[in-house]
Amino acid sequence: MSKPLIPKEVPPAVATFLSFCDDIVKLPVLDGRLGTAMKNGKLTLLLGSSYLEADDEQRVDDLKHEVGHFVLCHTQRCGERDKRRFNMVCDAAISFQGICRVLDSDITFEKLLCKNGGTVPPTPPELAYDLLAEDPPPLVICGSLTNSSSDDSPATKAKLAIIGATICVRHPDLLKMLAGNMGGTEAGTGRAISEIPPPPPWIREVLEYLLKTTRSIDRRRSWRREHRALPDMLPGLSRSYTPSCIVLFDASGSIGEELAGQFLGALAGTPELANSQVRVFDTSLSHPIPVRDIIRVCEAVKEKGGGTLIKKAGLEGRESSIPIVWLTDAESGDGFAPPHDAVEIWCVSGSAPHPHGIRIQVE
Repeated sequence: MSKPLIPKEVPPAVATFLSFCDDIVKLPVLDGRLGTAMKNGKLTLLLGSSYLEADDEQRVDDLKHEVGHFVLCHTQRCGERDKRRFNMVCDAAISFQGICRVLDSDITFEKLLCKNGGTVPPTPPELAYDLLAEDPPPLVICGSLTNSSSDDSPATKAKLAIIGATICVRHPDLLKMLAGNMGGTEAGTGRAISEIPPPPPWIREVLEYLLKTTRSIDRRRSWRREHRALPDMLPGLSRSYTPSCIVLFDASGSIGEELAGQFLGALAGTPELANSQVRVFDTSLSHPIPVRDIIRVCEAVKEKGGGTLIKKAGLEGRESSIPIVWLTDAESGDGFAPPHDAVEIWCVSGSAPHPHGIRIQVE
């Protein structure tokens, strides 16, 4: 009987990551342990020969390492850099932060030669990449970045953001996983590098407004703790209420796909707001779509044919006492609806005036 591809027992953070995988494929020709392929928001986990030949203990460790790449947004941050060199510095960052056990063969900052002499100090991958010697010694990378591919579709960008944000929120102890008790060389430290790029200021501002908004029937004593994973970037968890909102998304293209994906990902990754809904509009309004269902949101945008009737969207898309967030350029073909009975936040690109409520400029 062949061994299952995924060990029966995996850490909670790994289980969450695997729940986002739409398919798992054996690909022994991979030069490394694992890889991923993202297309139109569909995530496929690729299993290389090193992973397939390993025992369950090492497989779990490989999966934890892969989760680290997703949580720290390494694929998105690679940009136009050489994938192999960037993979090296990202592997060193994961080793330094103690996300998984570190074997003698793994890459650490102590093994990365600096072009200015000595070794590369523990720094964010972008800086470490610039410091890395032009001809570093041949080291065995995990292969995650070199084996992975993703398209530029908004569904893919949004899903990448949601995966990282969800794991950070649900498993804030991920960066403190000390795996030395699993064998190998104990190197887990829980030390932090400023890895996760902050969301744009306008997104944080919207989240803060929404989290301060309560429906009168839900008011009760409250307290808020610091956000465990991103204390300086996102608001923490509140125990008082769970506000939801409706996002009215202008399909005219006034809000760029990447910014929209970042916003919806941040919304879905914030526990109190994860039950929000999106309604896409041009001259008509889509049915409500859960904010986590990015693929359906993207499909709804593609189905729209142009034109912008903001008044119609406002009248048909609002629900009593539910906050509204507009993603639009505020250029309407039919005017604007009267003020809503709950908070109305206008995230506006461009210089057109908004009719009422709170305005947040999208940069």
